[in-house]
Amino acid sequence: MAGYGYPPHVEPRVDCETWSPTEDIGAIDVNGELRLIERVGFAFKASSGHLISPSDVARVLAAHPAVTDAVVVPLASAHGTLIGALVETSALDAEDVRRHASQSLPGWMQPQVVCVTRALPRLVGGKPDRQQSIRQLEPLV
Repeated sequence: MAGYGYPPHVEPRVDCETWSPTEDIGAIDVNGELRLIERVGFAFKASSGHLISPSDVARVLAAHPAVTDAVVVPLASAHGTLIGALVETSALDAEDVRRHASQSLPGWMQPQVVCVTRALPRLVGGKPDRQQSIRQLEPLV
């Protein structure tokens, strides 16, 4: 954890000396390895007043069989922060994605701005590029 922004005031857990609490969200996989799911810092408060977990929304969007991947980001608007989704698919349009989201997510978690693309912008390591995704979605706000 050195050099990873590890907070110096965090103490190891009493019941597991090799683990220390952080505010990130993770899960133990079938091999017993910790897998980082999301940094709490990526969550944002939408104009609805609800705290949005982008990875939760993206996971629901990516569950559609015609979706390869999705990235969910906050978008600034005159009415507050909107939920934006850039969805990688070649078989759906934005309305199809909205329909899928409405069947699986409560209204306050549904993306207000949706754009489909054949390929998400990606960082060198292969993860979706959130900043580039925001730039692609901003003209739709």
